Amino acid sequence: MSTLPEGSSHRPERFATWIATYNYARIREAAQNVELRRNVLTLLAYVRDHRVIGTQSTGNMPRNHIRAVTAGFVIPPVLDEQIGDRVYKLRTEFEVWPLLFIHGLLEVAEILVTPNGARWQITDTGERFLEDEPLFQTLSLFSTWWHQVDWRFATRHSIDLPRNFPTATLAYLLSQPVGRWIDFKTFATTLGQRTGLSKALPHPLHNDSQDIDHMLLLHDIHRMVTDRLISFGVAEGHYKEEIAGLSAFKRIDSFKLTWLGRALLEGLML
Repeated sequence: MSTLPEGSSHRPERFATWIATYNYARIREAAQNVELRRNVLTLLAYVRDHRVIGTQSTGNMPRNHIRAVTAGFVIPPVLDEQIGDRVYKLRTEFEVWPLLFIHGLLEVAEILVTPNGARWQITDTGERFLEDEPLFQTLSLFSTWWHQVDWRFATRHSIDLPRNFPTATLAYLLSQPVGRWIDFKTFATTLGQRTGLSKALPHPLHNDSQDIDHMLLLHDIHRMVTDRLISFGVAEGHYKEEIAGLSAFKRIDSFKLTWLGRALLEGLML
């Protein structure tokens, strides 16, 4: 008979059946190492131990706390950018995507409340989250993103997202084998056609709008899908370095699903 991990007996039996499908020790260790989960725990520990007062206008984290908490992230984000001889200092949380994403995710999950001009607080749900198993913490966060958050939050611009987009994306991903590299451009183009997202994107007024439309499609699907899959440990990404003008940057080339990813994707249906 399948059994749940110690401390998880309150969950329905279907969770035990789900876990029994996989090497629990392997996916639990993978969940422990998910960077996003570790950064979430860092943020929650900081909020518990410090008096964080949200800004009056948005409830976002003030600059001094942003610097302190993100210094403890697995990979601390760059907060001040130097261009030539000029240094552009951090102004608001909106400029720090790793923190902004976690903030939004935890609010939607009702793990954290961040009122304007008042103290950030961990909720009762948040306290239970902190006591949970790493695998279930990761599943909880991933499920919140998949089912509750408006995915357009990740694109940073307004698009008419087809209603079937998350469902079609899940079906497409579950059809892929674990560990096989998937060409990103092929994946994004196919997903855009299957869901109608290609037709829903805004059309720029340029002669080369078809190329721009495709670039926008690749950008949006990376931001909403592959970048999120990688951040939750569902996938691993392979990047190629490209140069534009004087700047070098990395662009997603391909990705592959992990065993943890397969478990989490199936866990979305529990």
